[in-house]
Amino acid sequence: MIHVLVAAHAEAGKNLLLGAELIIGKQPSTHSIEYRVGDDLNALKVQFQGVFSAVGKEDSLLIFVDLYGGSLCNVAALFLSKLPKEQKDRCACISGANLPMVLYALEAREREGVTLEGLKDECLRIGLDGIRDIKKEFRL
Repeated sequence: MIHVLVAAHAEAGKNLLLGAELIIGKQPSTHSIEYRVGDDLNALKVQFQGVFSAVGKEDSLLIFVDLYGGSLCNVAALFLSKLPKEQKDRCACISGANLPMVLYALEAREREGVTLEGLKDECLRIGLDGIRDIKKEFRL
């Protein structure tokens, strides 16, 4: 099983998961981490470690963070950098989280033959593809 973690400012991560569940139904093995100004960064790292600890030894974790270079992204990178190689291979992390990519990850993660690396790559593609100029697309 590929677990999904969305780490974002305020309640954006939890709300991305709720939005996805509104479309495809309640999902198992999902997690969120919330960051607010003034939160202790070491406590955030402990939260990342706690989520990873809850992932089974045969499972993996796809992490979405909201903002590249932001506190959550930096803490996620620090967390990943401290993992031994065999555990690091069970984690992937994407910045710029948006609903299309999270929705896809939740829907596709249990398909036969899906790998963490393949799911991550497809989420990146879908996340970018969902960004459109509506006036241009609808010829308004």
